[in-house]
Amino acid sequence: MQVIRVIIADDLPETRVNVRRMLELAEGFAVVGEAGDGREAVASTRDTMPDCVLMDINMPVMDGIQAAEIITSRFPEVAVVMMSVQGEHEYLRRAMTAGARDYLVKPFTTDELANTVRKACLSLHRRQENHPGAKEDKAEVVAVMGPKGGVGRTTVAVNLALAFTAAGEQSYLLDLNLQFGDAAMSLDVVPGRNLAHLVFDGQPPDLAAVEEILEAHKSGVHLLAGPDRPEEAELIDVSLVDQVLRLMQVMCRRLVVDMPNRMEEMLLPVLDRHPVCVMVITPELATVRNAGQAIRLLRDLEYDIDRLKLVLNRYSPQAPINQATIERNLGLPVFAVIPDDPKAMRTAGTRGEPVVVGQPDSPSGKALAQLAAALLGQEAPAGTAEAAEKSRPRLGLLRREAKLVTS
Repeated sequence: MQVIRVIIADDLPETRVNVRRMLELAEGFAVVGEAGDGREAVASTRDTMPDCVLMDINMPVMDGIQAAEIITSRFPEVAVVMMSVQGEHEYLRRAMTAGARDYLVKPFTTDELANTVRKACLSLHRRQENHPGAKEDKAEVVAVMGPKGGVGRTTVAVNLALAFTAAGEQSYLLDLNLQFGDAAMSLDVVPGRNLAHLVFDGQPPDLAAVEEILEAHKSGVHLLAGPDRPEEAELIDVSLVDQVLRLMQVMCRRLVVDMPNRMEEMLLPVLDRHPVCVMVITPELATVRNAGQAIRLLRDLEYDIDRLKLVLNRYSPQAPINQATIERNLGLPVFAVIPDDPKAMRTAGTRGEPVVVGQPDSPSGKALAQLAAALLGQEAPAGTAEAAEKSRPRLGLLRREAKLVTS
């Protein structure tokens, strides 16, 4: 039987002790946190993500009704059960309106407590199954990968995160190129802490731990950087990456993952999130060959290839392989084309200012902004080489927002 994880929120310590003892006597419960007021209850819920919060109505600082409203809004997968004394029926009505799943009138028995919590969790689970839109609003994962190094994968990942955020979709960036990641350099930030510090802390990560190691960029993007030293990459395993992904998905609207160069086991926890995979390729024989191998691997892993978006980077009419040949060899259409724009890219690298923000009117800045808009479903991508060379994409609000970020 699956253990139900519970937080007890009551301003009276003796009540918390008694409720904890009752849950310990009942089978299938684990108390993962306690809170003495509503604000603590919200913070504990954020940090531990329980199945249920047992919430007293009358508490100092923030009462149980307000806390229940915040928890059910921010964490809709958490069931809230209110606790009250006789004569608080109006409060109970308000609590149920705020999103509580059930209530208990003090004093209650162990059986009443256990049955009510189980029923509340089961009711919430069934509602979410029947109404998928009511499930936790997790961030969509956009995994940016490259079949080999040097194709511009990090450049695309960083610019997408910035463009998503400029378009109103709060985005976080996770650098999973654990040995030689340079997303921080692309953003011109020097993180004080990084992914390796979750290992050094020696505790399973929670939301508070992840928030502590995020580096905020002036654009609004938050970066979780990879280790400072290549040897620290060995400390980070698949289990940790899986936990970090789970936590980051409830912190933002879009989670952009800068993937490793090699198709390795770190790919698995990312694919478990059913991401949109953006595969960055360049018009070179070795890159196209490796891309074919990567696509075969994704098929073997039963990834939905319809969610794979090929992005042809650094394209020009003088490229050694044209777009049609690439599409024929890979058996997939090119989703978007980013023109070869060495001057803008050199300037971006020197300034530490990605092109969608620093040079939004450059050819590459336009194409990357249009790619982001296409992934958001706002407009069609520059899906042909001719479009990348000749068209002037209509960026509208996205471009104006990008300029505002720099001001």
